[in-house]
Amino acid sequence: MTPQQIEKLLLLEQTGELSSKQRQRLQEALATSAAARQQREQWQKMAALLPPPAWQLAPAPEAAARIAARLQATEAATAPIRRPYALHPAWAAAAILILLAISAALLRPTAPAPLTATAEIEADEWDAWDDPLEADFAALENLLADIASEPFELADL
Repeated sequence: MTPQQIEKLLLLEQTGELSSKQRQRLQEALATSAAARQQREQWQKMAALLPPPAWQLAPAPEAAARIAARLQATEAATAPIRRPYALHPAWAAAAILILLAISAALLRPTAPAPLTATAEIEADEWDAWDDPLEADFAALENLLADIASEPFELADL
């Protein structure tokens, strides 16, 4: 455990905010680290020398009455709003039917578009078509085959 983590746990211990898991981790750290035990003792001595803050001694006068008044004002402001009308089951059923009708209309499969007359291509037409780059690719292929078959020196590059 790092010194910063130990210091954080010691601060939480001083304020009384340690959880049980954190308390266990702090006890393990104190058992293994003399520096952590010394820092804890120093903080406990300092806390014993300082008087508790005035706000921790006693509540302010009439604090309970002011808190109760605030709570009542908050409850009045957040009270649920009552509407004079209610959603009747008939209206709900009508809304569902409308939604179903709209979704059915939108999801209805459409008929495929009619086929137009297409020109049938004869097998001879496919054979007659030639690729304009075919000659270039053949020349490149032959060049690569020639290069691969002949050994070359580094100086040839």
